[in-house]
Amino acid sequence: MLSFIQPTDYSVLITDEQLAQITTEQSDIDTCILQSEEEIKEYLRHRFDVDFDMRVVTTPADPATVTALKDARLYDGTAKLYYLCIADATAQPLTNTAFFTQIDDRNQKLVQITIDVFLYHLHTRLNPRNIPTHRKIRYDGDGDIQKSMNAIKWLTMVQKGTIAPNLTVILDDDGEQLDSGQSIIYGNSKINIRGANRNFTGF
Repeated sequence: MLSFIQPTDYSVLITDEQLAQITTEQSDIDTCILQSEEEIKEYLRHRFDVDFDMRVVTTPADPATVTALKDARLYDGTAKLYYLCIADATAQPLTNTAFFTQIDDRNQKLVQITIDVFLYHLHTRLNPRNIPTHRKIRYDGDGDIQKSMNAIKWLTMVQKGTIAPNLTVILDDDGEQLDSGQSIIYGNSKINIRGANRNFTGF
């Protein structure tokens, strides 16, 4: 399944053996990842182009002949390297710097939050009576989002404009941030993605 986070991301927090104790069904993992990504987008989409920032990562079958559109994210599973497509490419190797640059351009805080939400929901879906305490704390402070920095607290703070992550802000036709109550400057370059004005805050 194509998704924003990859097995190499969440393997940092859960081993294959631990994951197998929860489920051996890839469909369970896929479902929980999609649910987690959508939950995060619900908090952020009124201010940020989360469909762009959380676009999927593709693993090409052959890294030597890759066809991709500009801004596509790619992962070479053999070399364990991330790439960003910087120009539309047809049957080009990932090492061709005219079309690809070696970088993981995902916001790493957003990756972390997505992993925490995913692992919590995986436990909730398959073993709700035995959710590890540290998973609950990382998700919502074990029911008290104010007592520690956790996924829901971070998402709520971003939603309110208390903190400003390095994400792609949606702008109106006048170039103003849609939720303009906060006097926050997000970078200095405006780009046009898929026909809508956005202020891209960089990689």
